[in-house]
Amino acid sequence: MTTAGVRTEFAGLTADPGSICVGPDGNIWFTEPGSRIGRLTPSGSLAEFTLPSQTNPSIGVGICAGPDGAVWFGASNALGRVTTGGQFSFFPYTGATVFANALCKGPDNNLWASNWNASSISRMTTGGTATIFPVSSPGNLGGICNGPDGNLWFTDSSNNTAKVSRITTSGVITAFPVTASPGVSGICLGPDSNLWFGSGSGVGRVTTTGASTLFQAGISGGVLNLCRGSDNRIWFTESSTNKIGAITP
Repeated sequence: MTTAGVRTEFAGLTADPGSICVGPDGNIWFTEPGSRIGRLTPSGSLAEFTLPSQTNPSIGVGICAGPDGAVWFGASNALGRVTTGGQFSFFPYTGATVFANALCKGPDNNLWASNWNASSISRMTTGGTATIFPVSSPGNLGGICNGPDGNLWFTDSSNNTAKVSRITTSGVITAFPVTASPGVSGICLGPDSNLWFGSGSGVGRVTTTGASTLFQAGISGGVLNLCRGSDNRIWFTESSTNKIGAITP
């Protein structure tokens, strides 16, 4: 979609897509939860890479470009890695039941994931060494992203309380309650050095000191995911109304 709202759709997928990211090769990479990772060039050339064995972990939702020139994605009790040529490898979380809902490359060049089923944030090196940081209130974790302060930020809807939380690269977590109902989902860093998040009641903004504002005007559905566009607006999906929206910070 252009910043003027002109949309181009690319068909041909063999399964429903999950999350999406720009890969280290400049192509679009996305998950097809279950058994495939997809790659789409800007011109619309599609390739799908299927897991080579049923013994591999099931592919999840989250995906991001790694610091090692590969694409990383969430899987059952593991993080997966796929090269731009389609070669898979998996790195398990030993002794833990973890399923990454969202992940990103952190400021320390490790892979960071929010784990919705385990109420935890995990850090994994590109060599597969994992560390899990429990979130104090068990519940539903959403998106995760890099902040402007050298920390990572994630959304948390634990115990029916919407929060945007900060975690340092050493694992210290600070939670900031935000005005949002019925919960919070995706999160991204805006051009104004604030964190922007989606919720069931609009688009929210939170500063690095925890002051939050909710914007609801013109938004008629729950906001699921969002990102910063090339025009420095925050673009978002309205999951219940089949719309794409944009808000100026």
